Amino acid sequence: MMIHNGTYNSTQILNKSTVDLILSSQVISVPSQGLIWHQYWVDGRMLWGHSGSYSGCRTCMYFEPKTQIGVIEVTNGEYDGHHEILRALFNFSQTPMSPEIHGPEHGVITKELEYSFVASDPDGDDVYYYIDWGDFNAEEWIGPYASGEEITINHTWDELGTYTIVAKAKDGDSFKSDFSDPFTVTVQPFVTIQPVESGLFRVSAILHNNDDDSETSVHWSIMFSGGAFIGKEASGDIYIVAGDEATINSKFILGFGPTEITVTAEVAEYTYTMKQDGFVFLFYIKVTPNR
Repeated sequence: MMIHNGTYNSTQILNKSTVDLILSSQVISVPSQGLIWHQYWVDGRMLWGHSGSYSGCRTCMYFEPKTQIGVIEVTNGEYDGHHEILRALFNFSQTPMSPEIHGPEHGVITKELEYSFVASDPDGDDVYYYIDWGDFNAEEWIGPYASGEEITINHTWDELGTYTIVAKAKDGDSFKSDFSDPFTVTVQPFVTIQPVESGLFRVSAILHNNDDDSETSVHWSIMFSGGAFIGKEASGDIYIVAGDEATINSKFILGFGPTEITVTAEVAEYTYTMKQDGFVFLFYIKVTPNR
């Protein structure tokens, strides 16, 4: 009843005033003694309790108001090591803090990205990390690492999309933290093709290198299917600076009639394609915007 503020099976047995009286000092000369329980301090935490022994059996009852946790301890003989039992029963080892995650918020497919993780343990214990990368892959309790030590782990994603990284920490006693705040990562293609625009004599397209760290080699082509008599196909190879963009151009176009324009960019084993409809009016190419 003490643990539940005077209730038992949802029935109020003791008034709140009675519970408060039990947990207050009653003996002026012994301020730590309540009406029926004594006040104990173990590792800086306050417990209320009562203990006694008879004919080789010792019984102790303890209650911690802060956590609302209570225990009953029964031992054989006059065992005087009950403080060790208390530490285990009351989980006196505190859980680590939830990890912090730092790293790039976007990257390119199959490119290794580096992320840092750090968690502190209030008791100064070493910590282990569980890391969920959001792609059905995880690092399962790697460690131990010193409390507060920042660690770095690399990861790659094999498919385009948006992924959420979360992590938790545990100490050597397997007390686990809550999951970290989610960290979102967007995985992009190596190159993005921007829409083709209408133009005189030729059309152009912009290729953007989504890799912020490395120059990218691209083999490109622009092809007209229908409508163009001259300049149906153009291709080439370019290097695009990290995080930058480059413009590619078709050949001189002359023709008449509807057409389909296909822009292709090849990077390593990946091929990216964009198609747009248009119409060739002699030397003016009208391109229909993609929807």
